[in-house]
Amino acid sequence: MSITDERAKQAFPELEPMIHDLYSKPLPVKLYRRARREYRKVKHLQKLLNRRPDIIIRRIDKGEGFYFGNKSIMEYNTEEYMNKTEAYQEVTTGRCPLSDILRSTEAVLDYLLKKKAISKAQRDKLLSNVNTLELAHLYTLPKMHKPDISIRPIISGLHAPVTLVFFFFISSSSAHLFTSGSGYYIHK
Repeated sequence: MSITDERAKQAFPELEPMIHDLYSKPLPVKLYRRARREYRKVKHLQKLLNRRPDIIIRRIDKGEGFYFGNKSIMEYNTEEYMNKTEAYQEVTTGRCPLSDILRSTEAVLDYLLKKKAISKAQRDKLLSNVNTLELAHLYTLPKMHKPDISIRPIISGLHAPVTLVFFFFISSSSAHLFTSGSGYYIHK
């Protein structure tokens, strides 16, 4: 709507006092008390979290809300899950394996380029931006709908070196993944 429009010139002076009345009217007592009570609750939680570093806050799985719980319990559940699945490894040496993963990814892309499976432009497009690279990491969400508050693992690998290669393979492949009794196989 243009400022030079005649309808706008008539509507704005009429709207201005209506908006002013809405914002200058005091809150009803009931609403004011509720807002004050909720503000106090938030402040109390903030103080509690500052005093207690052993408390963790996580979004819950399959729902809206937050989980306030003991940090050591969540760490124990995560470690137990990692040991049970043997699919994840914690970096404990202080040496980040990101450079090794990047070099391996580059070696695979160079091999595909040499075999003429991809073009030079595709290779350059599939190489990750070094400034945005990050190691894929595991974080967990508590399942509040389960009686023992188990965890749901989430892998954050959006900026991992192999992510672009993976999406390229999935989008360019006409292969379908099937499950057999013993494992997975690709059917063309």
